[in-house]
Amino acid sequence: MSARTIPIPMKRLSCLRSLLLPGLLALLMPEAALAHGSVAGIGEFYNGLLHPMLAPPHLLGLLGLALWLGQGALQSQRHALIGLLLGLIAGALSARLAGDPDTDAWLYLLAAAAAAGAAASFKGPALLRSLLALLLGLAIGLGSGAPSLSGVPRFAAFAGSVSGACLLLSVLAVGVEELVVRRRQVWALHACRILSAWVIAIALLLLAYAWR
Repeated sequence: MSARTIPIPMKRLSCLRSLLLPGLLALLMPEAALAHGSVAGIGEFYNGLLHPMLAPPHLLGLLGLALWLGQGALQSQRHALIGLLLGLIAGALSARLAGDPDTDAWLYLLAAAAAAGAAASFKGPALLRSLLALLLGLAIGLGSGAPSLSGVPRFAAFAGSVSGACLLLSVLAVGVEELVVRRRQVWALHACRILSAWVIAIALLLLAYAWR
């Protein structure tokens, strides 16, 4: 039986929504602002490593991009990962010169754009995904600077942030690809679209809050 004719397990989708929505909605809580702080006692590298996973703007951007990349070919994922890495390095090197800017608004815009591509299952040219990944990496790199750090601790924090962002994007994109592309699970494709829609909604709400 082809994957197109397999009925969608609605119980599985309902369970997935019940698990995902509280986590996504938690990004709207005021306490989420604490994610930009540091975790005491784990060192600058590990703080940087966790930063893309704990900072809502960075997490939304990487999640939206992963949902989009995971629906495409593995080759385009590699190109996009290279673009993200180049953007992260460029942003990290430029952050101090740029005054450690706040790039949250740009990250919300990029998250919404990437999630829109995922929700619509828009393949598009690989160059477009790579360009968006480059811009996302640049915004994350510029926004990951800690003004209080300098020298080796600052370098360690940036090295951790670059590693964490690349690792998170790779794991999420590969997971989406495994379920949607390789195994052709219809429920996973629908779940991906639902999650993408929530990423768009939350990113736009946080963008409106940032620009209020």
